[in-house]
Amino acid sequence: MNAGSGHDISLCKGTYWSIIFISVLYVHFWNGELLGAQEQSLPVSHQEQLIVIDKEKKIVRLKGWITTRRESHHCGIGWAGGSNGSASGGTKFLFETKVKPEEVFEGLAAIGKKPGNNLSRWKRSTPVQGDPVTIRVDWPGAERQYELSELVQDSKGAELRFRFGGNLKAAKKHKTGCIACFTSCYVAIVSNAKVVLSERKEHDFHFTHLAPPSGAEVELIIQ
Repeated sequence: MNAGSGHDISLCKGTYWSIIFISVLYVHFWNGELLGAQEQSLPVSHQEQLIVIDKEKKIVRLKGWITTRRESHHCGIGWAGGSNGSASGGTKFLFETKVKPEEVFEGLAAIGKKPGNNLSRWKRSTPVQGDPVTIRVDWPGAERQYELSELVQDSKGAELRFRFGGNLKAAKKHKTGCIACFTSCYVAIVSNAKVVLSERKEHDFHFTHLAPPSGAEVELIIQ
């Protein structure tokens, strides 16, 4: 092999590695820009933990936000990445979070809550069972923590009495993102025992004047 050939091979190798470097740099830049855009599309901006499980105080805290919806027949709190969430192009939830339903299930189990697991898609007239659960909401500038029932009320006056329904298997299967529903739900981790699923279209759960505006960042406190 002559000197010219060796020089040509060196040039080829140099060009090859330059192309690889530029390609990797481009992909890295593009992915970073794309991921950044996805993060910016969700209102929660704070960098602290999205879910905090306090075993001592027996509380599960979620970071979330108020969606653009102002009323719902069924869906209350949900994962934005689920099929009922904003990632699908339009949310059915009044509150959204980046926390997945199975994480909430694990959190409630960790603080000692026992799931009911008594519902299925064929039991639409059965109230959810499981340990009682309370949900409160806090946000920057709020005078105090509010019970969810103070911020969301039913047009027919139905109460909100949440229970740890469980439904982990169904939540993973259906991937709706449902964390807490206003009617007894066989998919949601938590749901309301006072309204059964077969009656959901008769009810209209809407925000009261105490609720913060759409887009407001909130902390959801479940215990």
